[in-house]
Amino acid sequence: MIVGAPVFGLAWGLVGLCPGPALTILMVAPRPAATFVAGMIVGMLLFRLMPSAVSKPMAVQEADA
Repeated sequence: MIVGAPVFGLAWGLVGLCPGPALTILMVAPRPAATFVAGMIVGMLLFRLMPSAVSKPMAVQEADA
């Protein structure tokens, strides 16, 4: 959260797109939106490759306690 939130905010500010609208803008401005969506997908895949990043959802963690 400490690193992810600023990175998300910085990318959002630099590009001017957030993930949801970026998918809808693909029909209007395909090149810039496709570049953003491709980067977003690569980021999601890299996140999945990080062993410490994939954890149980908060509700499951609370139930285990």
